[in-house]
Amino acid sequence: MSFPTPPSFLVFLLLLPPLVFPSPTLLSPHLDSLCLCNFTSGKSGLSDLLLSGSLPPVLASGAWHTLGNVAAIEGDLLTAAQLHGRGKQAEGKTLPPLAVRYQEGGWCNEVGDIFWVSSFAKYNVFQITGGEGGTWGEGAGGGGYRERMAEALEGMDEAARLKIIDVHVSLGSQLEDSGLVGYARSHFASALHFGGGEDLKFKMVLTVPVVYEGKDHLERTRREMEENVEALLLSPPSLSTLSQLSYPGTFYLIYQGYSDADLMRSIREAYDLSVSNIDRTPPSLPPPPPGGRVKVGFVSSYFRRHSVCKLFCGMISGLDDTVLDVTVFGTSKDGTDGFTDEFLTSLGEGKEYVDVGKRGLLLANIGEAGDRDLDVLVYLDVGMDSGSSMWGFSRLARVQVSMWGHPSTTGFKYMDYFITGDRYEPDGGYERFTEQLVRLEGKSFEFPAPLWMDEALSTPYVPKTPSHELPEGEFALVPQSLQKFHPDFDGVIRGILSGGYDVVAIYDKKKPMWMQSLRRRLVQGLGEGGGDGGGRVGEVRFIPGVDRYDFARIVKSSAVVVDPFPFGGGVTTLEAIYACRAVVTCGECQGNVPRLAEGMVGDEGIGMGRELVAGDGEELVEMVLGLMRDGERRRKVEGEICERRGELYGRGGGEEIKEWQDWLERVGREARGDGSEP
Repeated sequence: MSFPTPPSFLVFLLLLPPLVFPSPTLLSPHLDSLCLCNFTSGKSGLSDLLLSGSLPPVLASGAWHTLGNVAAIEGDLLTAAQLHGRGKQAEGKTLPPLAVRYQEGGWCNEVGDIFWVSSFAKYNVFQITGGEGGTWGEGAGGGGYRERMAEALEGMDEAARLKIIDVHVSLGSQLEDSGLVGYARSHFASALHFGGGEDLKFKMVLTVPVVYEGKDHLERTRREMEENVEALLLSPPSLSTLSQLSYPGTFYLIYQGYSDADLMRSIREAYDLSVSNIDRTPPSLPPPPPGGRVKVGFVSSYFRRHSVCKLFCGMISGLDDTVLDVTVFGTSKDGTDGFTDEFLTSLGEGKEYVDVGKRGLLLANIGEAGDRDLDVLVYLDVGMDSGSSMWGFSRLARVQVSMWGHPSTTGFKYMDYFITGDRYEPDGGYERFTEQLVRLEGKSFEFPAPLWMDEALSTPYVPKTPSHELPEGEFALVPQSLQKFHPDFDGVIRGILSGGYDVVAIYDKKKPMWMQSLRRRLVQGLGEGGGDGGGRVGEVRFIPGVDRYDFARIVKSSAVVVDPFPFGGGVTTLEAIYACRAVVTCGECQGNVPRLAEGMVGDEGIGMGRELVAGDGEELVEMVLGLMRDGERRRKVEGEICERRGELYGRGGGEEIKEWQDWLERVGREARGDGSEP
């Protein structure tokens, strides 16, 4: 969410005299610290410069404004406004240096947007309060902020209070997007305190960290969430509809590693109680005449270059049009690409694609599916996108099915089945789901061989910047997004490092705070001491995100690929196997998700469970180190992977599609009461 809107920004600029940007000579080290979100260091350095009285007016103004940015980020808008006023007093033409740096595309560690948005926040609050009520000198974000703000708002009109709420929500949303979840939740809490809408209660409860400080932090977060959801059930808010604010989704919950069935059911019940029109189930229609094609719909926001489309688009386009009447519901909200074009072409004339619009899947366009009298509606990734989850609150087809595009149970009362593969599930496992579990015999996906990798794998990896450089020696690669680095997996990383080998992780360069949080946790957990026998201890090398070709080259450069737990990889595992790299996994360590890597490399996949599937974390470390230390054995394993890898990649019209199609037809006919034979 951006703040303010472009027209407000233009008015703001027109009101300003000619702009001055202070020379960075004295301020730069402290500004750089703030770009790394080292707020304590940055604030201290700037405060010392100001208190020394030696700064010229332009630099003093820049320092005051920057301290105001930090105060706004930390949640004290009154102090932020006061510091904004001090900046104007020192030199009236100067803008906040980090906001200018961001505007001009300068380096700020991909978090310049928080200083840009916080600049407008302090400006707007200064316009309301005149800078009164701040506490600079007692520490930005000092105690009693909400009481001081309430006092400042006394006697002001309603518009002032609403503006303060809007500033908190806008800045909180930006901080959440940048990975500073703790500060974000503080802003949402303040907005709620000052009378913000009850939709903020759900936002507060469902906003969770992406990377945890440690296991205690994770357990505390989970416990608080369960208690807060219970409070929502006892005293449900009153909401007229759902929005991105009131329904932020549950995407990150599954990475906590717990069984989510009870919690997801409770969350759904809280929404049922809070939103009067959330269930938009259409009136039941008479069953169609027997013998016609079964009408099946597929819902996703990711019919583009995304893991969901890579896994399931081939399954959909391969379905027989003479057996199933297929409609695909997608959205151009996040744009389209070559994958979209190829998918739409592959659907042919026998399948219909419905773009529900650039706003995405919403309660408002739920009729796109509800009015089509569908026999079966398949949700490929409930929980990954909040929009498809909004549709899931209603029954829009006789049978509704969830797939493992995002492998979380939904908790929805109208979700009948969860589809997975038998090879990915332990014995039992049904208690993890609120849906009836269906375990297909095949892979349950159709992943085309990534032939594009051939060209990439034929050339060496060349780092584009020093931060993209790989370790000089052999290294283990964990090619997963950072939310999959669960505290329980830290012991595996420590074991590899203690063995003397480096570990490489690739992170989203737009989310540097996640990387820094994980780096801090790993460093604190390593402690002191040498590696095995007192020798070299490896290090974790974080590589900023790269394009898919360089990703393939990094995979090829690695000695071993390590699958994390309790949430492992899917598409990345398939791509690593295509590069003939050993992917070592611990199926027993996977938590509440399908054991995808084990199903791919184990006995029911390419048949290499003995070499690549561990029984626990310690054995996983032993397997990784064994392969890294024994190059001859590792090359033999890689050769076998190359020979067997073809079993995993779709060839078009395969057995997986036929099994999937037969199941859809059978349950569709059963639901419509059609006794005709499939």
